[in-house]
Amino acid sequence: MKSSVADYVTACHNYQRNKSESLSPAGLLQPLQAPSQVWADIFMDFIDGLPPSSGKSVIFVVVDRFSKYGHFLTLAHPYTATHVAQLFMDHIVRLHGVPASITNDKDVVFTSTFWKELFKLQGTKDPPRLLSYEPGSSKVAALDQALAERDAMLCQLPSDAKLHDVFHVSQSKAFTGDSPLLHTPLPPLQEGCVLSTPAQVLQARRVQGNWEILVQWADTTPLDSTWEPLASFKALYPTFDLEDKLFLQEGGDVMDSIASRVTGRHRS
Repeated sequence: MKSSVADYVTACHNYQRNKSESLSPAGLLQPLQAPSQVWADIFMDFIDGLPPSSGKSVIFVVVDRFSKYGHFLTLAHPYTATHVAQLFMDHIVRLHGVPASITNDKDVVFTSTFWKELFKLQGTKDPPRLLSYEPGSSKVAALDQALAERDAMLCQLPSDAKLHDVFHVSQSKAFTGDSPLLHTPLPPLQEGCVLSTPAQVLQARRVQGNWEILVQWADTTPLDSTWEPLASFKALYPTFDLEDKLFLQEGGDVMDSIASRVTGRHRS
C-alpha cells in the first residue's frame, strides 16, 4: 500500500509542478574568484518592501567586490528591466566602465530582459539564435541523439511560454504518469514578471500633483491593497474600467466628481 500511495502522489500533476527537489545540486559548488581590480567584479541586488520616500520604495544596490564601495540607487514601483538597465548605464558604467563580471541572484528583473537591454544600450547587436536540429547534422552519434532530445523537449513548450531557448538540464525533470489533456494557461507577463489582476479601485489621492489609486488585487483582501501611480496603472491595464471607481473623468478630477454628485443630490 505504501508503494501505491507513493506512485499516486508522484504522478499528481500539481505535485510535480510545485514540489521542489530535496536533493543537493549536481556537482560541487564553485566559489567566486577573488577580485583583483576595482569595479571589475561587482554584485547587485534589490532591497524591496521599504516605506515610501518621495515616491520611491526600492533600493538598487551595486557593490564592488574588491573595494566594497557601493552605489544605492532608488526606484519606484513598478519598474522594468529597461529602466534598471538605463539606471545601471547612467550610474555605474558611466563612472566605472563595464565590469568584467556581475554576480546577482535570480530576481525576475535579471532573468527577463535586463541583459538584452543592457547590451542594447552599449550598441551590441542581438546574438545569433541557436539553430534548430537537423537529423544527421553531427557525425557523433551521442551528440546527434542529445540534439534530437533537446529539440523534442523544446518543441513541447507552449507557444506563448516566455522561456529562453536554452536552459540547463538541471532545471528540468521527467514527467510521471499520463500527460494532462488540458494545459493550464500561462499568466500574463510584463517584462518577465507575472502581471497581477486588479479587482477594484478603492480610493484615489493626489500626491505632489500626481494621482495615485488604491488597488485591491484579485484573490486578496482589502488589507493587501497597494497604492499605484495612475499613469503606470493605465499603461499596464488600459482596458480596466475606472468610470465607477471614484476616479476622474475627462477634464476633471476625483474631488470635482464627488462635489458634483453631492451638489446634484442637494438640488434634487
